[in-house]
Amino acid sequence: MEGRRIGRRYVLEVPDRGSPGGAVWRARDETTGAGVLVTILDPGPQADAVLAALAHVRHPGLPVVLDHNTDPDGARFVATPMRAGRSARAALAGGAPAAPDLARLGADLAGALAVLHGAGLVQGGLTLDGVVWEDAGPPRLEDLATAGLARAPGRPEDDLRDLGALLREAAGAAPGDDLLGRPGVPPRLAALVGALEGGAPPSAASAAEVLRRIADGIDVPPPVGAPAPAAPPAAEEPPPGRRRRGLRILVGVLAVLVAVLAAVAVARVVDRRDADRRAQDAALPGPITTVAAPEEAAGDAMVLPTTGLVETAPPVTAEEPEEPEATEPVTVPAGPVPIGIAAVAAVDPGGDRAENGDTARRAVDRSPRSAWSTEEYKDAGFGGKDGVGLVLRLDAPARVTSLVVRSRPTGAVLQVYALRGDPPETAPRGWEAASAEVELARPRTRIRVDRRRPATALLLWITRLPGPNGANAVEIADVRVLGKPRGA
Repeated sequence: MEGRRIGRRYVLEVPDRGSPGGAVWRARDETTGAGVLVTILDPGPQADAVLAALAHVRHPGLPVVLDHNTDPDGARFVATPMRAGRSARAALAGGAPAAPDLARLGADLAGALAVLHGAGLVQGGLTLDGVVWEDAGPPRLEDLATAGLARAPGRPEDDLRDLGALLREAAGAAPGDDLLGRPGVPPRLAALVGALEGGAPPSAASAAEVLRRIADGIDVPPPVGAPAPAAPPAAEEPPPGRRRRGLRILVGVLAVLVAVLAAVAVARVVDRRDADRRAQDAALPGPITTVAAPEEAAGDAMVLPTTGLVETAPPVTAEEPEEPEATEPVTVPAGPVPIGIAAVAAVDPGGDRAENGDTARRAVDRSPRSAWSTEEYKDAGFGGKDGVGLVLRLDAPARVTSLVVRSRPTGAVLQVYALRGDPPETAPRGWEAASAEVELARPRTRIRVDRRRPATALLLWITRLPGPNGANAVEIADVRVLGKPRGA
């Protein structure tokens, strides 16, 4: 098949070694000269329905379909961009990542799977070789050959088990190894990997939610009303050294048990919410599996005073579960939950009003390797301007309690403002202060927000820059918003 032209413009060159089977080829687009991946589809009517569902899938962790058609000889194919990064296996060749990075990798992949499952598609065959890491942006699932296009589709549960095995391998553990107690793997993460590999794994959306909490250091609360451990029976008084050693072992076992119960409880609560939505919504299109995707909450229309909003990918963060019925003892997680960000824009009211606005989306793309940056200034005070900032439009009104900001280098000073309604044309005038001025003294900073009323937009207003004179700038690599949705 090498050298064959398909679709009148794509010349097949060599089979892609990173994809299972022989259905994916590295090819050259004779029209543009660009390299592409061409997936040869199995014949049959199912390919039409799968392609129709895939056309509505949008996620930064999924490939973009450049072309799909039928060759004159009857062969069906799909063309996607050539990979531009390393496989996750190659990226992790130097050793297992830190726990937050491992959890963030799992959250990104689970979010992409949630979108696929919501469209009735199943990825299948998820491995470290099929995940591509670029210099910027989240990891991507590039292999369309296993998305129900070039092989018999599997089930969403198979994807979740593959994700658990992928995270286990990324942590440096062999199949069957116990992750509990493994250095560098938090008990909550080990418990979730075990649940994913088990017989009834949680949904992709709930797994992504728990993994995001672990990555951001948010505690997963233990189940309310969990029975206290029974007191051990009276026994002969052991020596003091043995008694202290036994107490430490008992405390460790109880901590692991609480972490396992907490992770499973959070996943099952979100699964129940998804099931309620499926019961109320009409069936989604797609020939393979219909799994309800997390709904995007509707927010009030807003017009920002910038060059334009940069729309982000549809959020896959599950909403905080509703109160369960009294007859069913389901535990609802307490505390703040991640709030989805619908759009982001950079503002510079005292300057050109843009401030690198074309890259503002990098501050919320969930990748620590990409970032939005201010422009470089001659001094830390913006040359006399009041400051610059980022405007975040929330998915829906929410009572925001804190923000988690990843930045570099350290030393910048910012303040959080909030409002509900249309942002004014000048910032920060017209906004309501929601925090004190905070110095970003560490690469990861948690900012407490003091505002009781729900907000629809936030302003991260930077008033001082780090760096040597003549090259003062700060990069915002990631922003997470935490709080309680309105009505929660």
